[in-house]
Amino acid sequence: MIENYGVTKKNGPLSEVLRIKESISLKGFSIVKNAFDLDKAKQFGLVLDKILPQQERHFSKEELAMIKEEDIVRMPLAYDSIFLELVTDPLIRAVVESLLGNYYILHLQNGIINKPAKVHHQTSWHRDLPYQDFVSTEPLGINAFLCIDEFSITSGATFLLPFSHKIPYFPSEEYVKENEVQLIAPPGSIVFFDSMIFHKAGVNTGNFVRRGINTMFVRPILKQQIDIPELLQGKYGDNEFLKKVLGYESVVAKNVEDYRRRRLTKIRK
Repeated sequence: MIENYGVTKKNGPLSEVLRIKESISLKGFSIVKNAFDLDKAKQFGLVLDKILPQQERHFSKEELAMIKEEDIVRMPLAYDSIFLELVTDPLIRAVVESLLGNYYILHLQNGIINKPAKVHHQTSWHRDLPYQDFVSTEPLGINAFLCIDEFSITSGATFLLPFSHKIPYFPSEEYVKENEVQLIAPPGSIVFFDSMIFHKAGVNTGNFVRRGINTMFVRPILKQQIDIPELLQGKYGDNEFLKKVLGYESVVAKNVEDYRRRRLTKIRK
């Protein structure tokens, strides 16, 4: 028990979900080690590797390099249902709901592939809601980042800047160097973080590929990175939870009549 005095308000003891929520709210992130077992992590990796060439075949290497889209798999759940588990997993759902409430949507799901001796464009500091130089009293988005492979210093594990989700600017270089932390985690771990925290990929100086899957949920006032309902063409739309979280109920109305029909439909349910 931690001794204290002069304290009239305090947290604890907390459930696992509330401990994670507290950590994200205060410092911006929380690591859950071994959220998935090693076999499942390997399975995610194998399927991700198969999708990468499918997406890259539509563009030349030069074109992908030009738009900084090398070694990224966008929306893998549209290619294989295994990645839907990163949306429906009970712990992920509980953590996201504790921070965003019961109504949130999937903003993006990206596979990030860091190859040895190759600098990924995400080694630059950024927020996953880029160009937004403001902060809010409640989180706008929450990320659940799956570590498929070992996240270590050698493999170029992700760096985070604790508490930076609370400031509307990028701090000085001196502050960054003094306060950045590198996430060390075994395969199958989930890193939850506020989407407004500054973070970056490390440089992989090892001898194996480091892969991760970034699944990001946001309040429905924000638009999706890709039109997921259009991409899926009705797939999973018969499931009440997935219909909502995948954005089928958040598509912008086409006209006034469509807007009013949708409102009538909701009232008549």
